[in-house]
Amino acid sequence: GAASSTLVPTEEFRNGDFSQLLRIPTPVQIVDPINGVPFAGNILPASRISSTAKALLPFWEKPQVAVANPQAGFNYTGAGPNRITDNQYFMKFDHNFSTKDKIMGRYAFNKVDYFTYPGTAPQFSYLVLGRNDNIATQWIHVFSPAAVLETRYGFTRSKDDSFNPRANTDFNLAALGMDGFRVVNDNNRPLTKREVGLPSINLSNGLQSLGEADGGNGFDDNQLHQFSGALNLSKSAHNVKLGAEFRRVSLFRGAANVPRGAFNFTGNLTGHSFAQFLLGLPSSTDTPEGLPLTDVRQNRMGFYATDDYKVSKKLTVNIGVRYEYNSMATDVQGLWRSAEFNGNQLVFVPGKIRTTYDFYKPQKNMFMPRVGIAYRASDAWVIRAGYGMYYNVHQLNN
Repeated sequence: GAASSTLVPTEEFRNGDFSQLLRIPTPVQIVDPINGVPFAGNILPASRISSTAKALLPFWEKPQVAVANPQAGFNYTGAGPNRITDNQYFMKFDHNFSTKDKIMGRYAFNKVDYFTYPGTAPQFSYLVLGRNDNIATQWIHVFSPAAVLETRYGFTRSKDDSFNPRANTDFNLAALGMDGFRVVNDNNRPLTKREVGLPSINLSNGLQSLGEADGGNGFDDNQLHQFSGALNLSKSAHNVKLGAEFRRVSLFRGAANVPRGAFNFTGNLTGHSFAQFLLGLPSSTDTPEGLPLTDVRQNRMGFYATDDYKVSKKLTVNIGVRYEYNSMATDVQGLWRSAEFNGNQLVFVPGKIRTTYDFYKPQKNMFMPRVGIAYRASDAWVIRAGYGMYYNVHQLNN
């Protein structure tokens, strides 16, 4: 585990009493944002304290020690464990049918969980459950010493799921008086049980903020099927390799930058962020996004040819070319949306969500030449040079 320290609101602050701020070296006056008049004695009337703020107070730990300045230093220290459990399993077989044919198979998987319990915010633990699976197979066929065929199939799956303590429970924002905090860009719906959690409560003045520790990671399910084949040919001074591969890529993901939204209290309205929190008057808010889904598929193909040519005892040249074609990445549920210009007007596409849309045209000219040279100038010196062109495939979780 790890120990950490923070500054939590004092008991006086929780009750709306900010009189201590008048006695620090740089006094802070709490003013009424409605009329700009200072609150008498720097104390908020009990009737003005928001019921939602009262409901949120238990999410802060109580201070352990008193501090001279409630805006500086630490008044709470805690230690929390971090746990990683990773169990890995492997199995493999090889079999020779004859001198010309042999196969190989391998399966590996692991189950992992990561749990962190922050010492200064024990109500905001973080759990990640993951599993990774990998299958690899190979068949090698020897036509002759100069002609060998190699084929492969592979499958990889990587899944992870991130949880805060309130996910998949009956936690209800409406019970805290925050029913209006909804996913506006999806028909103003409430957060689902999988998405639910406490919105971030961001404070200034050195005070601890609140927020779920999962960071909106949500969940991922990545899958890849890969088929490939290569024919190796040797003749005279040439070693030629011809190959092709096909990949089927899929991504199912739910994640967001601001999944549950945020309330930001800077103190610009009252003179102090926590006083502003108690009054229920944020400086700004961030609308919840929930965990928007992405369900993407893409086909990726590649073809290549290379030749290792031993020109002489001193000079070897490797030349080759690769061609790739990647189909358009498509969200099969039509959940992707973007914006593009139609003339001078910016429009959202597709016009209706859950409609598949061609966001771009696949590139069809991805030829990638490459050449390498190795020249033995002497027994002590070898000169090497090379050139190649490569294209990078874009990520799918954009």
